[in-house]
Amino acid sequence: ARSGVGGGTGPARVTLEPPPLEPAPDCVAGLRPGSHALRKLGRELFACAWRSLLARLPHATAITAPPASTWELTVPSSEVPGLVRRLDSAALRVYDQIEALRNARKGCPEVVQVDAQLRDGDGGGTEPLLSITVALLLERSAMRVGSEFKVDASKCVFKFTADLFSFPEAINWSDISVRQVFGRGGEAEAAARALRCQGGAACHGGGGGLAEALAAAAGAMRRV
Repeated sequence: ARSGVGGGTGPARVTLEPPPLEPAPDCVAGLRPGSHALRKLGRELFACAWRSLLARLPHATAITAPPASTWELTVPSSEVPGLVRRLDSAALRVYDQIEALRNARKGCPEVVQVDAQLRDGDGGGTEPLLSITVALLLERSAMRVGSEFKVDASKCVFKFTADLFSFPEAINWSDISVRQVFGRGGEAEAAARALRCQGGAACHGGGGGLAEALAAAAGAMRRV
């Protein structure tokens, strides 16, 4: 972020340049190379944070806003330090959110797919929610029978939402839905129960909470 102050007590113009959707091959803004979808989501999450900050600054005036390439506003110069601190905190939260999604498979090898996108809040709420879809694939055994190769495997797809201001530290599993694609009967129900039991209605586990909860769901599927 850059700021320019017209005078010692005058308004300051703050300009934010979000990371590009097509980063350099090695890294961009501290994020390791990843899918285009995750980079796009990170930009959208930070745009939400920018709008939320702007709404809480009564003396701020937007000049440009997302989806413009640069986001600008003016605020009293005395408010610039606080604004910069809030932007820094928002950037760290977005980083943690993207890393939790990116690292889900590291903490739970059964994860084969993670998709996330923003959706409107429930009940006409002004703050959007993060809608997350995760697919788990379990391979128990494989054997050759004659000319056929038989695999004992199961796949379930999980869909749930998360609050932008609490994810990934806390995940509310009350609205979890689980669909069994194939496998043994009862696995979807067992996985859903395991997720709802993660700390009661919510799973608290720092940045590793998502992977830990998914590992618990995979374990429940495996025990069926």
